[in-house]
Parts: sequence; structure tokens; C-alpha cells
Amino acid sequence: MRSPRVIVNSQRRLGQRGHVSRTMLLAALAVAGVTIAACSSDDGPGGGDTPLLQALSRVAVPDAVNFIEFGDLNRIDEASGGTFQGIWGNLDGMGTSSVFNYRTQLPDVLGVDVTAADTSIVVGLPPTAITLVQGGQDEDVIVSTSTGSGWSGDDILATEASPAEPISLAAPQVRPLGSDVTFGGPGADLMMVDPDDAETLDADPLVGSLASCVGDVIAATFVVDDPQPVVVGVRPDTDDADVPVSIVCAAADDADSAEQLAQRMIDDINDGVSLSQGNRPFADLFSVVGHDVIDGDVPTAQVELRHTDDAFAISAMRLIATRDLPGLHGGELDSDSD
Repeated sequence: MRSPRVIVNSQRRLGQRGHVSRTMLLAALAVAGVTIAACSSDDGPGGGDTPLLQALSRVAVPDAVNFIEFGDLNRIDEASGGTFQGIWGNLDGMGTSSVFNYRTQLPDVLGVDVTAADTSIVVGLPPTAITLVQGGQDEDVIVSTSTGSGWSGDDILATEASPAEPISLAAPQVRPLGSDVTFGGPGADLMMVDPDDAETLDADPLVGSLASCVGDVIAATFVVDDPQPVVVGVRPDTDDADVPVSIVCAAADDADSAEQLAQRMIDDINDGVSLSQGNRPFADLFSVVGHDVIDGDVPTAQVELRHTDDAFAISAMRLIATRDLPGLHGGELDSDSD
């Protein structure tokens, strides 16, 4: 059983977080998967200048933060060689999972070309999920193409969801933004992108701390709800760009609890097994190459994992969906705040 003190105190301090169901999270990661820079203790919410933090800086904090998925599409293509195959190929679609199954039809139906984008981020889960695609788009093309396909409106182009047009089920709302575009489901508020006067996700104490901790990654998945707020990001190893390195950052109540979380993760990587992988030892997939405690606005445990030849770039992120991240399933942590 995970620590109730870590979670309850975090929620009381940081506000309400929406709950992510395992089924919805598995579906989101399955779409993305099939188809670090070191953190300083001075890094806080809104600090740094990574593509992840930049994307977060454009989206207002929703009433309930549950799931965030990010992809640096240019660097994913560079790592994978532009293919679905190999160690990096299963990152294809990260940040675009809401429309990944329709991406070949998007140019003809909405005038959106996600393959030309620089980065993409998904905030939330259907039906309120928002996707922001940055770069490579043409606003005039999006307006004319979407209008020709039955979408209509001024700032936001919208249509009724209909099985006759499958894209309308995934993206009934479209908002072109120059070279960028945002779209979402029927319950999405697209005006949360580039808000006039609202706190953005990079400045949110919990999300900003996790994003700063994970550093300059090419893909990341956040689960920002109970029982354990966590982000897993991945980047190429600095010494061997063919080898993935995952960074796991988990929020805690205080520095002592964060140190305990980090040690628990390390112990589980070295000696534990993955239930979702048929009791396969975590050590078959990862080796620990570093850890730290980031004692910022939200104390955070950081563990850096080098992948073995048996692990794909997305392997650690998949463990979020199965609630099988090493070390985050133990008993109650001691806290120096008691």
C-alpha cells in the first residue's frame, strides 16, 4: 500500500487532482507506444527552458490535472531514424495520442500535419483532453480544409461528432494558432491554450516541479493524481545516443520522504520484479546510474535509469499504465513533518 501521508498532504497543499483510471491510461499509452539534463535544487516551477517546460507554459492549469503526455517530435524522429522499428520507434506518436490513429487523414480533413510539427503535448484524458501541436502548421490551410469538411466557427472551428467522420469523434474542436494548432474532444476548453490571465502548467507547484526534475527529455508521461504523482521521461544517453535513459521523478511531502522514495526505487530496480512483465526482474531492463532529491516547492525523488538491450525507449513509461513502476508500491513512508 502506497503512503497515504505523501499523497494526502500533497493533495491538500497542491489542490484537487483528477483521478486517472488504469484503463484510460493504458489506452493512451498503447496508442503512443504501438504505433537529463541533471536537475539543480534551484530549479523550481516555471524554471528552465526545456521544450517540455515551454509546452507546459502555454496551457492553463485545469481544474483537475490528471494525465500529461509530451513528445519532442523532431528529436524522436532523429533518435528513431523516422521509423516505427527499433529501440526508439515505439515513441512515435507521443504527444499526439488523441489523434494518432487518424494522423494520415488529418491533412485532408482538418489541414493539420502532425508529421511536420516540432513538439506536441496532450493535457488530460477524453472527453476534456487538449492537444497542442507546435510548429509546421498553416492557419489558412487549417481553416479552409476544416471548413470544407464541415467544421465551422470563428476562433474555434467545431462540428458535431459523428461516426460517419471518425476524426470528428477525436477532434470535434479545432483552434488554429498561426504555425500551431490545438484541438480537443467535446468537453475540451481550447481557450486554455495561450490564456490571457491564468496560471500555466509550468508554474503549477506540482507539475512544474516534476517537469523541472525530469529535465530535457524527448518524451514524457505524467500521472498527476493519487496514489502517487509521478513523471517518467526518456532521452538518449549522453555517452551513447543509441541507448535510452529514463528519468523517474516522484513527488513527496518532504526531503526525507523523497530520499526514502528514491532508495525504494533503487532497491526495487536492483532486486525486484515487474508483475506486469511476468515477474521479470527489473534489473533485466534497467540499471540505476544516479539519483537525487530535489528539495524545491514540492520535494521530488529523482532516479536515473539506463536501459539494457532488452528494454525499449518507452519501457519505463509503460510501467506507469500498469501501476508497476519500481519502488512506488511500498508501505507508508516516515515523514519528518509528523
